[in-house]
Amino acid sequence: IASCRTGWVFSIDENNRYLRGPLHLWQLGLSFAYVLLTSAKALCKAFQKKHFERRMELLSLAAFMLLPLGFVLLQVIYLGQVPTLCMGYTVTLLVVYLNILDQRITIDPLTQVYNREQMVRYLSHKLRSAGEDSSLFLLMLDADNFKHINDRYGHLQGAVCLAEIADCIKKAYAHCGYCYRIGGDEF
Repeated sequence: IASCRTGWVFSIDENNRYLRGPLHLWQLGLSFAYVLLTSAKALCKAFQKKHFERRMELLSLAAFMLLPLGFVLLQVIYLGQVPTLCMGYTVTLLVVYLNILDQRITIDPLTQVYNREQMVRYLSHKLRSAGEDSSLFLLMLDADNFKHINDRYGHLQGAVCLAEIADCIKKAYAHCGYCYRIGGDEF
């Protein structure tokens, strides 16, 4: 804000041309350092086993720095004095938002576990990358007579019951597996 009067970071001359100020590179460096730090933290978490379920989301956040880096370089090098950093952040935010939205779509909103689509992605990845000495175990659970709960106590209570079942499965297999809701009362 102060730069408008002082010209420390930038100024606009009488011909409406953008001019860099003496602190221009500091502004670019500070804003990019924050993005770089956040991206590095997300990248470290992405490869920790306890964050496997959020790996794609964290990798999207880690990649956040790539486009702004390109736009920063363009802004520093480009002789036309075009401020491109804001465009880089805007495009990157859009890409990250769309990637995270895609990840959110794969979560079952009722039980807060992954849905069938995410299970298929995970199993496909595991089967493609499996070696001959690796093993994969799959446990399927179907709540018996679940229709009776819905009919007798109502669908709202049935939803609470499904959420409890999902929580129990997540707690039981948190150290060695993941929970997916295939559909209805099947996990």
